[in-house]
Amino acid sequence: GVPRSDRAAAELGVEDTVGLWEEGIMGVKGGMSAGEVKAVLGEPQSEDVLQYVGSFRYNYPQVSVTFLNYEVAFVHPVP
Repeated sequence: GVPRSDRAAAELGVEDTVGLWEEGIMGVKGGMSAGEVKAVLGEPQSEDVLQYVGSFRYNYPQVSVTFLNYEVAFVHPVP
């Protein structure tokens, strides 16, 4: 593997991406399925269907979870 460091992640601007996949946000990690997200956060308040097959967003009071190819790709706090 390639050695990593916090400094390298900061310089490459990938801290948030690495954090999503390794640590998660509110118990949700990159690559999780819709069922896994529902097991952690419950049923979403609403769901948005996005342009591409397998792309959708679950909306919760504190976060929105975006799926690409049926897997978690982004988790954004709700302002």
